[in-house]
Amino acid sequence: MPRGCIAIAWNGSAEAVRALHSALPLLHHASSIVLLDGPRRAPEIEMGWLPPFDVLAWLAQHDVRVTVKPILAPDDRAGEAILAAAGEVGADLLVMGAYGRSRFSEWAFGGVTRTVLHEATLPVLMRN
Repeated sequence: MPRGCIAIAWNGSAEAVRALHSALPLLHHASSIVLLDGPRRAPEIEMGWLPPFDVLAWLAQHDVRVTVKPILAPDDRAGEAILAAAGEVGADLLVMGAYGRSRFSEWAFGGVTRTVLHEATLPVLMRN
């Protein structure tokens, strides 16, 4: 079980919510947790649309204390910014959502998931 620092890459996406839920048992064993708070995607109004997930309230409800570190990077540099921030806080594990775009778009144009998979030097828990 992790006893070190866990970084959570957060953009409010459904993928990030699923990754966070999957990591909850690990979060309870971490000595510190840093929420790498990135820009939110524009909400898509459709039949399945839900209001934004309040990550800080959810974490508090589960007795998980976090420090928030804002990540300000353009979309095409988000992967590098997440990895740099995880390194700055000394993270031993990175938790993040994966494939927020279609697999084809990710393959053709790159993306955060691809960057992290290719360049991460720490363990990563991804969930799509």
